[in-house]
Amino acid sequence: MIRTTFRWILAAALGLGLSGCPSPPPSTPRERAVPLVPPRPELGPSPEVAFPVPERFVLANGLPVQVLRAGRLPMAHFVLVVRGGQAAEPPGLPGLADFTAEMLKEGTRRHTAEEVLAMVEDLGGTFRVRTDRDAVYHVLSVPSEHVGTALATLAEIVTEPAFPEEEVERHRRRELGRLALLRADPDYVAQVVLFREIYGDHPYARIDATPESLERIQREHLVTFHRDRYAADGAFLVAAGDVDAAALRPLVETAFGAWRNGAAPPAPVPDPPAIPARRVLLVDRPGSSQTAIQIGFATVPQRDPDFAALALAADVLGGSASARLFLNLRERHGWTYGAYAGVEESADRAPATIYTDVESAATGEALVELMAEMRRLRTTEAPAEELAARRGYLTRLLPLRVETPLNLAFLLAQIEINGLPADYWDTYRDRIEAVTAEQVRDAADRYLDDGRAVVVVVGVAGELLEACRAIGPVIRTDIDGARDATPVPPP
Repeated sequence: MIRTTFRWILAAALGLGLSGCPSPPPSTPRERAVPLVPPRPELGPSPEVAFPVPERFVLANGLPVQVLRAGRLPMAHFVLVVRGGQAAEPPGLPGLADFTAEMLKEGTRRHTAEEVLAMVEDLGGTFRVRTDRDAVYHVLSVPSEHVGTALATLAEIVTEPAFPEEEVERHRRRELGRLALLRADPDYVAQVVLFREIYGDHPYARIDATPESLERIQREHLVTFHRDRYAADGAFLVAAGDVDAAALRPLVETAFGAWRNGAAPPAPVPDPPAIPARRVLLVDRPGSSQTAIQIGFATVPQRDPDFAALALAADVLGGSASARLFLNLRERHGWTYGAYAGVEESADRAPATIYTDVESAATGEALVELMAEMRRLRTTEAPAEELAARRGYLTRLLPLRVETPLNLAFLLAQIEINGLPADYWDTYRDRIEAVTAEQVRDAADRYLDDGRAVVVVVGVAGELLEACRAIGPVIRTDIDGARDATPVPPP
């Protein structure tokens, strides 16, 4: 019976008749008890999120401290935040902030790199650093029984780096290898070109080191950056988890009380350049079977009153697999695995980006559809049902962002770095729910105008030139900024 059934399945798959084989029993139609795809259940109201209130104190040297008791595990997380990340790097030395932070792991004046690692591991902890546009984060997580030793260890790592020459050279080689891999990635190339174009001389133009800057960075640059940025009056500490403010205060005083002041004032920040009309930057990538497309704008800081409407507009456009770009480019046309849009939560002119990778033959059509979707967003109000779904998506993400003590610590840090009101996350849901369709359309018109977009296309330039010219003047360029002197005008 099994063999006969298999032969019928095989015959059906091959489109063959099988003479001499017994016929299968006739099938009996029957009603399905449930549809193949059951209807989606109605969503209830977005959950309320009560953001916990931290206890605060300031050390005698001016270091602000926030302590947030949260979570059920016996773990403590310390996030020491130094203001001025990539935005504080001097001209010509992109990557210096991250280079400096990573070198903190490589030894102090009292302990070698191996000894520092052993100190952290002996506590059952982890130490890591993260550099973004506006700050550097130094994170030490340990079992809460070791908070005193952990704070002393964190203070030594951050305030007493040795920057040994041999470790500087070793890190330089690692970073050059990392960049070599990334610079072969078309999406990375597109992002580098995009941010340089939309930000100009603004510090957000620099998203990473370059091979040239890595070769230029010397130990004295690390020492100077650390001296200018790593000081009590240019930093703050967030403690979250199984921690008690009263018990923690003397431990923080002991660990960080002698940390000097003297952080350099922030340098003046120029505005991003005006983009009066759409421009297309074409980067050649010989042999590529796909085209990387990124579109960007310099918008407003997270603290700006327009930010909620802008975030919702970007989410309507491309916030998830149920948003417009994905449904158009992937579901309707099958040109890509995904197409998305979003706006970063930044202290200054936040980048809003649209990004996708499409099959090369569909590049021209995809560019036209991207422009059309952006135009529709800024000229036509989103239907009430769609807008309600996108509001629900954003507000339902917030509980995921606050589910761990370390996440809470980063959100507290974001309030400080981005200049947000203390109740920002408590009022987040109400703020998103209050955004109207008219405000979404107006935000898209003001900040996501397809007529003033910078479009970066990375692929086989000779095959893509005409497709790019169809939407605007084309500038041939590369990852290092070299470009043809004369833009190629549209036909």
